[in-house]
Amino acid sequence: MERTADLIVIGSGAAGLSAALTAAELGLSVLVLEKEGVFGGSSLMSGGSLCFVGTDIQANNGISDSKRQLREDLLRVGGGASNPEVVDAYVENQTEVYEWMRSMDIPFAPGLKASPGNSVLRTHLSVPATFLPILFDVSTHGTDLRI
Repeated sequence: MERTADLIVIGSGAAGLSAALTAAELGLSVLVLEKEGVFGGSSLMSGGSLCFVGTDIQANNGISDSKRQLREDLLRVGGGASNPEVVDAYVENQTEVYEWMRSMDIPFAPGLKASPGNSVLRTHLSVPATFLPILFDVSTHGTDLRI
């Protein structure tokens, strides 16, 4: 059977499903390919720790943080091997990603976790087994998903 799509996404982890959803929201036809028998990719094995700055959770926990501080931490932890352009892209877009996830009712724990390299608490916790089905359900509307 031949299939066509405007975009082919390889992998159905958090990044792949997010890419598929974004493309579908832009009106593209999307085909998601997954090598495993279930969706979720390596995200299923992750601890669900996500690094964000400027969130309601940080505010509720009295954490003062900034994009500048996040950038400095990421570059320091990279030990000179990090690409500053990639770090800057992450820093500039991470709050929007958090807000996008929250808009889909993806749950986060009310507290924050300390993670190596972070000078303040900014590691937000979510359970991949909880948020991946949300991304999967939303991303399959208007997309062709092959597992």
